[in-house]
Amino acid sequence: MGIRSGDYPIEKKTLSSLLAQFLNAANQLIGAADEESFTMQILHFRRTFVEKLFTIHSHVLYAQEHNQSIETYARHYYDLFYLSKEKEVLEMLKSDEYLDIKRNCDKISQQFFNDMYYQPKDLSFANSKALFPTEDVRSMIVDAHNRQCKNLCYGDYPAWEQVEDRFNELREYL
Repeated sequence: MGIRSGDYPIEKKTLSSLLAQFLNAANQLIGAADEESFTMQILHFRRTFVEKLFTIHSHVLYAQEHNQSIETYARHYYDLFYLSKEKEVLEMLKSDEYLDIKRNCDKISQQFFNDMYYQPKDLSFANSKALFPTEDVRSMIVDAHNRQCKNLCYGDYPAWEQVEDRFNELREYL
């Protein structure tokens, strides 16, 4: 959704190209400038996790209201599943930072996506139909999740039941 992202939390990461990593591992560096790593300031994936909660929540409710599929947005479930297993995300969910990021995402969503933004009640996802769907919504989500994972994932991907179990484990913090 483009501008949905805010500007925090950030971290500095040292990056290098996959080609440079390969050449270095093969001891075949040729001295080109782009073989060198560089430091970049990036948004932390904690922010990505929260943004994906807002995105999938709004798209599922919009799709249900307009009798549409969530199709390509179902890819966010894969990301949410794996990001939710990261220590930093679990710590964030139990901290004041989570509410701060949710408030910022809510503000940006209202400003730029008001026509299709569905604000979660009390900024909580603990009862979101996107994460804890009723049976009619669940079938739409499962079908789209399976299609997207088959198209985008190389190898195994979490079955919807695993995704659902993970959300249930985290429900009190969402």
